[in-house]
Amino acid sequence: MCSSDPRRAASAVSLIPVIGGLVAALAWTTATMTSSRASRAGGPYATLAWVSIFGFLAAIPLILQARAPTPADLPALGWVLVAGAANAAGLLLLYAAFRRGKVGLISTITATEGAIAAVIAIALGEPASVVLLVALAVTVAGLLITTAGEGVGVADLLAGRGYVPIAALAACCFGASLFAGGRA
Repeated sequence: MCSSDPRRAASAVSLIPVIGGLVAALAWTTATMTSSRASRAGGPYATLAWVSIFGFLAAIPLILQARAPTPADLPALGWVLVAGAANAAGLLLLYAAFRRGKVGLISTITATEGAIAAVIAIALGEPASVVLLVALAVTVAGLLITTAGEGVGVADLLAGRGYVPIAALAACCFGASLFAGGRA
């Protein structure tokens, strides 16, 4: 006898986002720990070079099936170039920070890239809701609490000492890359 219980089907479906989130978190953690180890072993430039080589090889099938750009694509291509350059700069800075500092703190700082992209959009005229502004304030507060909890003082940040300013610059580059990618 094969009966279909809607409650069982609903509970199984509701686990899909949770499992997807766990897989994404595991992939993100693995990539972070691997790139941290690679930057400490080979340096930021070598790590960026290898990441770029493997990324290019992985993109070859997509490049081969894509259509050639048309003149109408030129504005978008400009934004794609900005996004790519900002992302490459962000990765180089991230790998430099990983070589010098705490992976957990650096990851926390660079994870603010979405908030930075939102700030760039607001600065360039996008409307901001109260909910967005509150979320940005919570992000900043969380970042300040995290860095203070790790013994990073405001004087160190203002003086540009250590790996925290490098990680902050990486987050800014990643935020700019997200913004430019969205514009493309």
